[in-house]
Amino acid sequence: MKSIRRFISAAVMCGLLAGASGCGLKEYFNCRSLCNKKKDCGSDSSYDVSNCIDVCSDKANMSTEYARQVDTCEECISPLSCAEYGKMLACYINCPSLP
Repeated sequence: MKSIRRFISAAVMCGLLAGASGCGLKEYFNCRSLCNKKKDCGSDSSYDVSNCIDVCSDKANMSTEYARQVDTCEECISPLSCAEYGKMLACYINCPSLP
């Protein structure tokens, strides 16, 4: 009986951890995309993409509103090239601040 409880507890814990990491991965991926686009289309060739991803992911994991902004911004900007800067400006209304 004790081993069944232990198995169920372990299964529930694994499920919770898998679910939590899944959300973080999505936000991390979208942050990565936004930060890379910021470097690619910006004027600062030494822009710290890793720092941007870390800060963005941390904020997205702490705030559902920030995570929503990241997702909305990424969906808008992702298909655009740097040459389509004018169209990107319309996307920035829905974008979070990035370092």
